[in-house]
Amino acid sequence: MQKPKKKITSKVVHKNPFYQIRKDTYVRNNNKKGEYYVVSVNPFVIICALSKDRKKVQMIKNWRYPLNRFNWELPAGIVDKNETPLMAAKRELFEETGLKAKKWKSLGWFFISPGNSNQKGYIYLAESIEKEKGAIIDQEIAGEKRVSLTKLKKMIEQKKVLGAPTLIALQKLQDHLDKH
Repeated sequence: MQKPKKKITSKVVHKNPFYQIRKDTYVRNNNKKGEYYVVSVNPFVIICALSKDRKKVQMIKNWRYPLNRFNWELPAGIVDKNETPLMAAKRELFEETGLKAKKWKSLGWFFISPGNSNQKGYIYLAESIEKEKGAIIDQEIAGEKRVSLTKLKKMIEQKKVLGAPTLIALQKLQDHLDKH
């Protein structure tokens, strides 16, 4: 698809607390009308929380309704209004694992599905992590554990880790570790 000549209309056709779908009508380069649907979703963060020896990463187990199965993932979540991605990363890591980190570093960002969505994912590295005493873990989390990077590769091969954001973030983490 080439860049359209002109947008004619834009209308929200579905909206809920998590996302909205917009229908755009536009003029194509051949002067014919076209339609495009865009899913607008708030940005999210995903956190690679490393153990002190930098050989293990914190994983959580979540039930994923659309897949009808559990999936091992990195801690992640939506960036709330009036919140920076880093603030969201700190909040999500604590809510999902009870962990706090002394060192934070951005590992980059990506678009989750640029063919139909504008959702952006921010990847953070959290180091010098410690469990906060008395932390209450989010009820939605079915399990958590620190996994060695070697074992994590096996979990990916065994299809225990399926989500693109986690796979992308783990690749960015590996690239970072290889350089440092």
